[in-house]
Amino acid sequence: MKRIMIVMLLFVSMACSAQSQIQLDSLIQTYNTTWHLYKSPSTSLFFSLNTCTGELKQVSLGTTLSSRRGITVINARPLVPAEAQYKGRFALVFHPSSHAFVLFDTEDGRAWEISSRKTFSLDYHYQMSPLSESE
Repeated sequence: MKRIMIVMLLFVSMACSAQSQIQLDSLIQTYNTTWHLYKSPSTSLFFSLNTCTGELKQVSLGTTLSSRRGITVINARPLVPAEAQYKGRFALVFHPSSHAFVLFDTEDGRAWEISSRKTFSLDYHYQMSPLSESE
């Protein structure tokens, strides 16, 4: 009887730890493709991300004939050297009620804040720095 209880406790603890790992992993989705299209939750914009290099483009779909549509390059240069590139390295993380989002490097933790309210240029493509412990 004790052995059965020990086995059941072991099984329950393994199931609980597996569930917590799934919840942590779902915060940032990575894709095993070179290019991925993300939809912004607060606007009608899409973003095309090269998940290997961090190259990023805004895709605007016009809803009327007079609206602006097309592709705007946000970042045309690779953020990592060629030998460090692999599919799924970069991901976009959106805040549901904000016009800013984060380009995240899943390998080394670097992050860039990008605002979708302004015309895109490198002026609005900030690399985020870690906060000091005093802040």
